[in-house]
Amino acid sequence: NIHTSADRTDPFPTLEITIEPDSDLMIDSGPGKYNLSSSFSLFTIPSIPPGRTLQSICDDLNHVSEDPIGNDGSLLNPMPHGTAFNYTHALSTGSQVFVNGSGRINAWEIYTNPDYKNGARNIDLSQRNRHPDWSTNIYYTIGTDILTLSSTYRPDTHPGSHPYAIDARSFTSAWPMIRGIGGVRFQDWESIARISPAGAVETDYVIVRRGNPNMKFIDSPVALVAHKQLGGWNEQADGPQIGGWDSLMRSNFIHANDDTIKIGAPGLKATDNTVIQGPAGAAVGTSYGYVNGGFNGTVVDGVYAHRVNMPDNSKALVMNWVSPIHEYFYNGNTQNLTVKNVYVPNPQQTELFWFQN
Repeated sequence: NIHTSADRTDPFPTLEITIEPDSDLMIDSGPGKYNLSSSFSLFTIPSIPPGRTLQSICDDLNHVSEDPIGNDGSLLNPMPHGTAFNYTHALSTGSQVFVNGSGRINAWEIYTNPDYKNGARNIDLSQRNRHPDWSTNIYYTIGTDILTLSSTYRPDTHPGSHPYAIDARSFTSAWPMIRGIGGVRFQDWESIARISPAGAVETDYVIVRRGNPNMKFIDSPVALVAHKQLGGWNEQADGPQIGGWDSLMRSNFIHANDDTIKIGAPGLKATDNTVIQGPAGAAVGTSYGYVNGGFNGTVVDGVYAHRVNMPDNSKALVMNWVSPIHEYFYNGNTQNLTVKNVYVPNPQQTELFWFQN
């Protein structure tokens, strides 16, 4: 009961997540499994069959070990006929969140699952789509959230408190998946939803953010420090995604095939980060920050590109993923981005690498 609700008046408790040193927290989807995802799947059920309740339907689904969405998009038997899957969304909390400990959050069980080898299982192979539709796959979407948290906590309203809504340090995340978004994700504005006092779920993130200014995360910055992301071989395996304004990324090690240091909001300070960069994206990119208030005031200072595999000469270490249209630049306002102290070893002495399954 820590999600942000419209009628909540009592204070939220502080939430602490400790990843125990010298240990693996194995995450997966399905009954008896663990994950650290704030995401949830939403269904529309046309009618509840006689003798059933919503709770009994949920209980039955929690004992299904296979993916509830098959290759043809059909639902398994516990779901009443005519049920529609309305995609996966994210909840936020009003709690201040601390993540600590030097252990590893490990997605190996999903990474090695043959059903998910190329991403969401319900990919339409006839279209030869290289970007699987992971958002329509229930277990894959939630199960591959290595650590996703959103907090509307505002440190500026608590004098003397710790200055970040989410402070995550020292832990390791392993085997990020094919997502196009980060397996470690904080202030997930693009997927944010809200449960109303009446129990209805509001899922249009534009409407939710417009009606709930705290969910723009303007005053809820994030700190990600000394985090290690390992095993990012998959195409579209991104680095951490942070949507809180004026956030901090410092002294992280990030192995990603796609976008690595992702600028997702204004005022990011990314300092002294080491990257292993794959060919699908950029070591530093504005990502989709231009629709989350832009990226003005961001400073990326100190990027050590330990290894780079970018054979496509249309890609670069630093890329500004925006289109030159009026809406992206907020009525003509200047967007300032500073990138400095980028170090790449001598390319002639750096081994470029490819992996083939």
